[in-house]
Amino acid sequence: MHRSAFYKLFPVPKYLEMPAVGMDISEVSLRFVELVPKGEGFVLGKYGERAIPQGVIASGAVKKMDILTDVLRKARKDFGISFVRASLSEAHAYLAEFETPRVPRRELRGSIELQMEEHIPLPANDIFFDYVNLSDEEKKRRENFHVIVAAVPKTPVLQYIEAFTAAGLTLLSVEVDADALVRAVLSPNDTEPIMIIEMGRVKTGIYVVVNRTVRFVSELDIGARTVALMIEKNLGASPEEAGEALKNAYGDETPPREIAEIFSLFYSQVKEEVERHYVYWNTHHDLDKTAPERIARIVLAGSQSSLAGLAEYLSSAFREPVSHANPWVNVSPFNDYIPEISRNDSLRYATAVGLALHPYERFLI
Repeated sequence: MHRSAFYKLFPVPKYLEMPAVGMDISEVSLRFVELVPKGEGFVLGKYGERAIPQGVIASGAVKKMDILTDVLRKARKDFGISFVRASLSEAHAYLAEFETPRVPRRELRGSIELQMEEHIPLPANDIFFDYVNLSDEEKKRRENFHVIVAAVPKTPVLQYIEAFTAAGLTLLSVEVDADALVRAVLSPNDTEPIMIIEMGRVKTGIYVVVNRTVRFVSELDIGARTVALMIEKNLGASPEEAGEALKNAYGDETPPREIAEIFSLFYSQVKEEVERHYVYWNTHHDLDKTAPERIARIVLAGSQSSLAGLAEYLSSAFREPVSHANPWVNVSPFNDYIPEISRNDSLRYATAVGLALHPYERFLI
């Protein structure tokens, strides 16, 4: 995907193309990426990472506003950031898929809102929502519109606005992690059902995406920190020793046998959780032939997805192709452009890349 000829003829308005960074915020860190338009694509501008102290953000909600504001303020001063497009955790997000009566397109949003409380366990006045009309993608005409709706409570969004404003930053948009991640790592040719496993330090997200639209979301309370705790418990290691062992277990590194055994136990936990959703999706297709196809492949993303042997383990377990995401697939059309960031580190910034691509999405091919 790159900026198309349409983009050249009808460029993004300057007020939308203002230099904004994509900022991925989790419970433990914030990561940001700036993409600079160049030729038919983009090049990597400024990027960086800042730790967020434990307890500042929990389950997607801001618990210590003053500390988060201070972290954001320091990032603004250190890196010269002014405008931000941020991500919101799936912790409070709801995804609903249903049919709604056919109405004129201009009335569709209002029609969906009237049905919202049947599918989302929050009052319609307390949420922000967006939707995709799947009927536009389906070959057979249905009697009703087939829509998928994503909704988040207003409270965490308003908390973000408060924190960014207090830090002197202009927040241009907020969207759920999964949507930004998909924008970064899947190309327009990736139309088949794909399962994305986004492994972080604290949590792991599981998404099923069809035609680059998120159709299923689940968040697991396991991540690389789980491995560190297992190393401490099983080997009697200190937190520092466990952290060092974990740090040395990425990419093509082969960990010592006792560490490898713990990783195998952890991967087994991940596989069991992923398998439940994998089987559910494929079984749903087998029972309902009008449902999307079976999962075609699995993609690993997230800051901890390059743990040694993870891709091979899952590929063997599911007998499906398992690959690491390429966060730059939609950044530049040229194969010879190599961003100034390592392959493993780039996986940490995938969501931030997707956020930075947000204003250009309708102009990308």
